[in-house]
Amino acid sequence: MTKTAKILVVDDERSIRDLLSIYLKREGFEVHCAEDGQVALECCQEQEFDIVIADIKMPRLDGIGLLHSVREFAPQTIFIMITAFA
Repeated sequence: MTKTAKILVVDDERSIRDLLSIYLKREGFEVHCAEDGQVALECCQEQEFDIVIADIKMPRLDGIGLLHSVREFAPQTIFIMITAFA
């Protein structure tokens, strides 16, 4: 039996989180969402994710800070960084 990838979507814009979540769930992934890097870090400390899709610019803890923090305890987690800024 194939394991379904568990993905965490992190973006301070709800519409982006919702859009990615809907699409990824339709593709068969288990999807969780967080509204900023700090909430995402807490999620990653509580459970393992195969992939984190994170916005780069967010309040409290940005995507790069999240990447560095998660790498300390879960280096196997794949990160995909997204941004609306040029």
